Amino acid sequence: MTPSREGARRPENPGVRLDVFLKIAGILKRRSLAQSFCEAGAVTVNGHPAKSGRLIHAGDRVRIDTWNRRLVVLVRSLPGKGPRRGERCYEVIEEGRKPSPNG
Repeated sequence: MTPSREGARRPENPGVRLDVFLKIAGILKRRSLAQSFCEAGAVTVNGHPAKSGRLIHAGDRVRIDTWNRRLVVLVRSLPGKGPRRGERCYEVIEEGRKPSPNG
C-alpha cells in the first residue's frame, strides 16, 4: 500500500525551478535556453554547478556565463503571478563582458 498524499505537509516556501526563474525574471528569453546553459555547466548557484531543475530560494546567488558576458545576481524574492511577476525579484551583483578569446 502506498501512503496517502493528503496528509503530507508542504513546505512553506518550496522554491522555484532554476530554469523557470531565469525565464520569468527576464535574465534569459526562453526556458529551453536556460536548460541548455545549465546542461553546459554555464550556470552556478551559490558556487556550485546547477541543473535546470534545482530549486531556487531567496538569498541564493546565481551566476550565468553566456557567450560574451557574465552575470551574477542575488535572488531577492521568488517571482509571483501576473504580468509583472519577474520585476524586482533579483539584484545584479556583478555584470560584465567576458574577455574575447582573440585578445
